[in-house]
Amino acid sequence: MNSMQRIFTCLFFLNIIAGFHQAPVQAFDVGSSKNKIDSLENQLEAQIHDTVRAKTLNLLCYYLVTEDPQKAISYGSSCIALLETLINQSADAELPGRKVELGKCLSSTGMAYAFMGSYETALPLYERGLDLFNEADFKPGISLTYYRLGSLYDEQGNYELAIDYYLRSIRIDEQLNDTTGIAQNTNNIGIIYFNQGDLDKALEYYERALKLRQRVGHQAGIAISFNNMAGIYFYKCDFDQAIE
Repeated sequence: MNSMQRIFTCLFFLNIIAGFHQAPVQAFDVGSSKNKIDSLENQLEAQIHDTVRAKTLNLLCYYLVTEDPQKAISYGSSCIALLETLINQSADAELPGRKVELGKCLSSTGMAYAFMGSYETALPLYERGLDLFNEADFKPGISLTYYRLGSLYDEQGNYELAIDYYLRSIRIDEQLNDTTGIAQNTNNIGIIYFNQGDLDKALEYYERALKLRQRVGHQAGIAISFNNMAGIYFYKCDFDQAIE
């Protein structure tokens, strides 16, 4: 390939890879399913105990974040109100579990607001949920909230804070031996460095994420990591490495 061909090829692939390295979607962890939503809504219409109703409202909020965020917020708000009432009426033994459930609902509702770009509304919901998770020492909730806060600041372009929260999430994931969570946070830090134009640093984090994903056999994540790394090499017009 002569120098002119390489230039045109490089420009062509630069247009393609612009989509490889996007800031993470706030609702990255939502696997919505119409059948699940229909089933949960049917359950909600039945006469169920308030504790079960709260869990059902929370799940509906979670699954609807990307499908219908306004509806998700409606279910989330109902869940928050119900759990606050239940907490006020709870015996001491019931409090930790209900506070964790409230933290989950606050986080899901915050995610719906963030998905719509209402970050100023999402932030206090995340922070209140984080307080409840910390109070209960519920580490999975703490890690996930740090991840979501990282995503929120990432989408706002506040990369310093985003990296700080992704690193916090990684530290909790390490305690939980959650390799998939560590890899996701690591990959997102790589995206930030790519967006800042630091390709070498981005590649370093993409490679770390790839090794973690290969360790646990996370095939979808492995594909994402290879795509991101190929994008870096194409951006550098290093086509041999990109193809490899």
